[in-house]
Amino acid sequence: MGQVGTFGEMQVLDRRQELSVRALVAVLVTDAVYNLAPNTWMDADLEHLQVPRRLRYVFASAKASAAAGLMLRHRSPHLAKVAASGLVIYFVLAIGAHVRIRDEAWRYGFAVAMLGWAGVTLRRLSSDAEVEPARSLVRKQS
Repeated sequence: MGQVGTFGEMQVLDRRQELSVRALVAVLVTDAVYNLAPNTWMDADLEHLQVPRRLRYVFASAKASAAAGLMLRHRSPHLAKVAASGLVIYFVLAIGAHVRIRDEAWRYGFAVAMLGWAGVTLRRLSSDAEVEPARSLVRKQS
């Protein structure tokens, strides 16, 4: 894992970790927009999973909310942890929905990958063991 530290009250991730969180936010926003756009593939998939039509907006709302929470990670680290935790729960439930109807594994591969990504993000955001003092992030002037 890369360097993680704090600067004041903010948690600072290393560049690779920061890019990973930004990419997750981009994927979540794109997926939320896709969920809102009328399309036959999404309708067919949700019908297959036996999700009632009246509840389908929840998917886009959950992803957009999680993306917003992760985007605000520098202002509110606790909100980012809640957002990442919510994503883990969301994707565990998504996998459970596929398992419940005895779906083939390839149909929920995306949910498994996203669960892993959300889990890694949560771990990075809540890793107190790797937090260093803020003074290590400030350059000493010669």
